[in-house]
Amino acid sequence: MRRGELERDASRVLDCQAPVLAVAALLLAAVGSASLAVLAVSAVPLDFAVQGNQMLSLRDIYALRPEARARMNSVYMTCVFLGGAASSAVTGVVSQCWGWPGVAVFAAIVAARKRTADAGLADQVRFEVASAQTFDGGPYDLVTTFDSLHDMGDGGRGDAPRWPSGIDAERPPRVRPG
Repeated sequence: MRRGELERDASRVLDCQAPVLAVAALLLAAVGSASLAVLAVSAVPLDFAVQGNQMLSLRDIYALRPEARARMNSVYMTCVFLGGAASSAVTGVVSQCWGWPGVAVFAAIVAARKRTADAGLADQVRFEVASAQTFDGGPYDLVTTFDSLHDMGDGGRGDAPRWPSGIDAERPPRVRPG
């Protein structure tokens, strides 16, 4: 295998794995948000994912017109800055409503959507967020929850959490194969 082919193959693998690594790191940060040690540990793979994605993006952009690298870098960094500013604004609102776990899950959903789109599955996969009280119950192949048990409400039975409407507590939903 020649050097160029090896670089292309490695780029494809890293391009696919950066969003997956980001999602895993953000979910770890959401689950372990009460522990400074867990947050610190989750920051390392998140940084690898962000830096790897940026490095690969710059490499792809520079390959388009090598003679225009300075101008392309200016446009790229301006877009990175504007995207970061918009993300900070949205993150502030998410943080006010759902705290750090909400921010981490929101970022994980954004990264998962990117990975889904990159894989050509955007028309087959949906990501939805709902409160336990308004969740309609289906039909989903996979449902996951984060930091939710204490938010489910009591359903009129004291402190006991209740299943959302449409879900039978005796037979909760399962992942269907295929």
